[in-house]
Amino acid sequence: MHVYSSPLLLDIDRAIPAGLIVNELVTNALMHAFPDQRRGQVWVALEQHGDLVTLTVADDGVGMPSTIDIEHVRSFGLSITQTLAKQLEATVSLSREHGTAIRVEFPIAPRQVNQAA
Repeated sequence: MHVYSSPLLLDIDRAIPAGLIVNELVTNALMHAFPDQRRGQVWVALEQHGDLVTLTVADDGVGMPSTIDIEHVRSFGLSITQTLAKQLEATVSLSREHGTAIRVEFPIAPRQVNQAA
């Protein structure tokens, strides 16, 4: 496994869901990307671009089937990922080129909600 990260400081309310997303996506990759003792690699990258954080978990395995819609998933791990992404106010995208890559992009700080007094 390869892990890439630029220096980044997240508050605890962002770090915990982000860490749980990494756990779910890496677990999914290890369970499904390399069947029949196939060898491969998994990458985790965490980068900051201005006020946005991009978390990518990718593998060079067999790829996610085209029948799976990342926004309407039934699998436990991807469902948890979507729930945690909502907590982060994140967008989740999927690439099926050369294996599978799931990208989660979220603001480094929670968006301020304008509440009337």
